[in-house]
Amino acid sequence: MSGYTEKGLVLIILSLVLTIILNLTVFFTGFYSIGGLNQITGLLTLIGLILMFVGRKEYGVKHQRFVVYAVVVFLIAVVFSVIYLFYIAAMIFSAVSTGNVDFSAFVSILYMVQITAILGGLVNVFLLHELESWNGRIVLYAAFVAVVFTSILVVYAAAPAVEDLVTNMEKNFETNRYSFQTNEFTVELQKSLSRLNIYGVINSLLFLVATVIAYRRVKSGEVLQVNPTDLMS
Repeated sequence: MSGYTEKGLVLIILSLVLTIILNLTVFFTGFYSIGGLNQITGLLTLIGLILMFVGRKEYGVKHQRFVVYAVVVFLIAVVFSVIYLFYIAAMIFSAVSTGNVDFSAFVSILYMVQITAILGGLVNVFLLHELESWNGRIVLYAAFVAVVFTSILVVYAAAPAVEDLVTNMEKNFETNRYSFQTNEFTVELQKSLSRLNIYGVINSLLFLVATVIAYRRVKSGEVLQVNPTDLMS
């Protein structure tokens, strides 16, 4: 066996640790972006997911199936995000071209964040489920419930700030239609949302505990490996 699953779990653990550090740092310092740390955590998660997909046959048919589910959900989240971003870009282009000022759709970005967070939590559940002990699964389920709860909380907490931001965007557009820049508003939106990531520390901690439990079980041999030829017989 090549140990792809074990290596993937290590990278996911590192990603979760960095995510927790990032969210705490943003909350206590006010810096909404820290030297590409978001990109690093995302890259670690992606590589970890790829490694676990490559090694999906190491721990039985059910684990293999669940890892495939995780990849499918991940791809759905990516496609959803890309489509939404194209929608926002088209809305801005239409506003500049026609002069029709209506940026209310920007408020829906909160729901995009909510949906992608829940899909991300589901990815973790599928990846880890068959590697967990009974206690590990309880932690895993609790982490997913926390994701759903905190994502809803973030929507309600951030909605007033985003609505004010949209109002300011529309006023700015009316006076500076052809020199309109969304960069400054994007920065303000990032600042508004990033400080709310503190709510995600709870579910990140729970997912971290669940992932460490799974890693220890894999490392110790408590989760029995399966010979790939057995899956074909």
